[in-house]
Amino acid sequence: MNPKNNPDVSEKLAELQQRYFEQLPTKIKEIESLWQNYNVDSPDDSFINSLYQHAHTLTGSSGTFGAEQLSREAKELAIFLKKILEQHKLPTTEDSEVISRIIHQIKEQAQNSIYLIEKNSHWQE
Repeated sequence: MNPKNNPDVSEKLAELQQRYFEQLPTKIKEIESLWQNYNVDSPDDSFINSLYQHAHTLTGSSGTFGAEQLSREAKELAIFLKKILEQHKLPTTEDSEVISRIIHQIKEQAQNSIYLIEKNSHWQE
């Protein structure tokens, strides 16, 4: 059954998408907070693992709800962090700069995605 042909399913999907984008700023703040709390002077790879899990989850969820560019940015972060974890090392200064840059791009893409969804939902009303 095609959801576009079933108003009930389409409506529920739209509600799920709306809820997802309402919660997206909190998800991004969690990622930012994890990274800001990472202490380079006293490193702990559990922070990196947790950050990886958040990025991995964001990759899938944002793609599911139509934020493809956000999904690509989150995937870039997840891949980068996974390489660090697989090498059993901690981020270097250069790695930290890359991680910070990608997180900034994720935040920008999240804001763009929210704006586009809000604009689109107002347009459809």
